[in-house]
Amino acid sequence: MRTSIRLTPLIILTNCTLAACTGAPKPGADGTDSATDSATDSATDSDSAPDSPVDSDPDPDTGGDACDLNYTWRTDTPTVIEATQVTSWSYASWQLDVWLFANGLGWLTPTYYDVSTWRIRYTTQDRGQPVEATAIVTVPMIGSEAEVGTVLWHHPTAGFEDACAPSVNAVEGLTPAIVAAARGHLTVAPDYLGLMGGGDPAPDPHPWIVGEPTAIASLDALRAVDAWLPSSGLKARIDTSRIVYWGWSEGGYAALQSDRYAPTYAPDYAPIGVIAVVPPVDIVGQVTIGLDEMADSTRAGALILYLHAAWYGYDDLEEVLQPDIAAALPGEAAASCTTYPSVENATSVEAIYDADFLAAVRAGERFDPWTCFLEQSSLPNPDVPYASTAPVLLITAENDTLVPSQAVRDAVPGLCAEGYAIEHIECAGLEHGDAPLMTLMNQMGWLEARLRGEPADSGCGVSAPVTCDG
Repeated sequence: MRTSIRLTPLIILTNCTLAACTGAPKPGADGTDSATDSATDSATDSDSAPDSPVDSDPDPDTGGDACDLNYTWRTDTPTVIEATQVTSWSYASWQLDVWLFANGLGWLTPTYYDVSTWRIRYTTQDRGQPVEATAIVTVPMIGSEAEVGTVLWHHPTAGFEDACAPSVNAVEGLTPAIVAAARGHLTVAPDYLGLMGGGDPAPDPHPWIVGEPTAIASLDALRAVDAWLPSSGLKARIDTSRIVYWGWSEGGYAALQSDRYAPTYAPDYAPIGVIAVVPPVDIVGQVTIGLDEMADSTRAGALILYLHAAWYGYDDLEEVLQPDIAAALPGEAAASCTTYPSVENATSVEAIYDADFLAAVRAGERFDPWTCFLEQSSLPNPDVPYASTAPVLLITAENDTLVPSQAVRDAVPGLCAEGYAIEHIECAGLEHGDAPLMTLMNQMGWLEARLRGEPADSGCGVSAPVTCDG
């Protein structure tokens, strides 16, 4: 029996680290920083952000109203507060080529550009309130000022507290962003809310698999970087007509949610393509499948419920979780980026979840506000109408026990009916952690075709499993 939820970042490493392969300085726990550039300009008013679609009863303490928060989106322009070059994560192209060959990724060579990597702290918002977030920006070192194709990289699950932020935790979780930059594409990689890589501690845990805060913090990273680049001393600029959103696992979910919110929240930064690899899509369906029998999705479902409750300000976890799980899980999520003993050691669905909750879900009944919480984070989501025109590359793994492919496959027809153009690949026999690496060639080829202006498949539908080996 699998006893770990396996939420750690997917890492492109097989034989050696970047530092060991190339002789580059090995990053410490937080990287080696230099050349700090503080940008303390206050945010300015803009008409680019409209009212939030969430606008009804504000009372967070009553079951029926807990899902309905009352606020409007701020119209401040996101601003970079601090930018620090991370020299230990900045590489010459030859160093990356050596590393790629050593790790069986020689087909990605040659890379064409040295890359300069920066950690930024920027302003964004959460439930209508100003907050800060952090991100990594990786810039190709081009010879003269020019707009370049841009990637908004959404990282896989790293954890739920500041210490887990990819911008300080490990360079490996950002490898796709760094490689994309070395191939000429400016990349912006948000940490997400609740994962502060600098500045004051985040006031709340990371709202894992909650659509709105994930999308807004990601889009604001892109907007803030675009405003910062002219004063940065760097020559690459964001080409707002050539942006691709890309992510794996939670990052695939984040890419889809960013695409969903962009036409309303940040229309000037709408993508021309979206790559979502092993992403949660229908969160109601995923949690429901996890209640059938013990699996990674069973354990992950408990964390999804806890972190939704935290974002909505709803404290009654014992409505859905057993008392010992409800008591232990928040502390475990705060203490570790990778291990959550209360759910990992559980041996049955009934040992994790409340009996009334189980009975209702298994009977196909609503169990509000929890059903509402999960609906708001699912796709399709009628409260956030679909208005994007970006094609989607959707990759699932047939034997995925963390994000069951059946839940994703069941959601696709509804997305097609909304107007999505989805090219679906299901990898036969692969698990959750395998598919991102085994389809990396497909992903990179698809990404670069979109940035070259080549049209994508305009169809939409579910595909039978195929062998994925590149």
